[in-house]
Amino acid sequence: MFAIQEEIARTIVDTLRATSFADLTAPAARRYTQSIAAYGLYLKGRYAWNKRTQEDITDAIGYFEQAIADDPDYAPAYAGLSDSYALQLDYRSVPVAEGFARAGEYARRALELDPASVSIRRSVGWAYFYARRYDQARYHLSRAIAMNPTAVENYRILALALAQQGQWAEAERATREAMAFAAAGPYTMATLGYVLARAGRRAAAEELLVGLEARGRLGYVSPVAFATLHIALERWDDAFEWIERAYEERRGWLAYLKVNSILDPLRGDSRFAALLKKMRL
Repeated sequence: MFAIQEEIARTIVDTLRATSFADLTAPAARRYTQSIAAYGLYLKGRYAWNKRTQEDITDAIGYFEQAIADDPDYAPAYAGLSDSYALQLDYRSVPVAEGFARAGEYARRALELDPASVSIRRSVGWAYFYARRYDQARYHLSRAIAMNPTAVENYRILALALAQQGQWAEAERATREAMAFAAAGPYTMATLGYVLARAGRRAAAEELLVGLEARGRLGYVSPVAFATLHIALERWDDAFEWIERAYEERRGWLAYLKVNSILDPLRGDSRFAALLKKMRL
């Protein structure tokens, strides 16, 4: 699967080079549609996609495909298809290789028509992150931030890429910028705790864990957030307990077990091998 992700990332960067890569600093015209029918189908697709069930994702793919049939150059519809095939991996309703290949193909098509899309560029950043090509991930995430400086997720993913390169001060700065936004939530807190713990600032990370636990008593907090922090704090038993909870909740984060570098410290543990087998990865 790692090879698949690397190939997706390589294909995307080749496409970017072929589409005036050096000119991306200038504003690009967005390729939307003049077709009311295609736009309506796109909206139906996004509505279904946002419902986040296996059945609705299948419906979303159908709507996006109809939108593209009506307007073959409609960039957001290709982005919708890429998002849908990536999300299908969360529900394990398509083979991993097929899902990644299709997600990469449609992300590439979307970038050929709309290189200024923030969401597409963030998806490319994730692809490079999973391919462990962190310089490229940082480039695309920095571009996404320049396009939309208020999108929390862009800062968070950038921080993770910086952390994997040992650039702790820069990773902390990016995460704290994300924390300043009202939309910042448990994932952002967990990412900051991850960065601090990995940088040797354990006490500060522990404080964030206490904060996450307090939020969990008031409302839902994803087990992924707790797993991320426990991994950074090297609490392996707790980490596996939260990962198992994530499995029970069918969290999409688990689809990337084999390529997510955050999980590298767990790979020698028999429990990790058992989880990969259980997930048929």
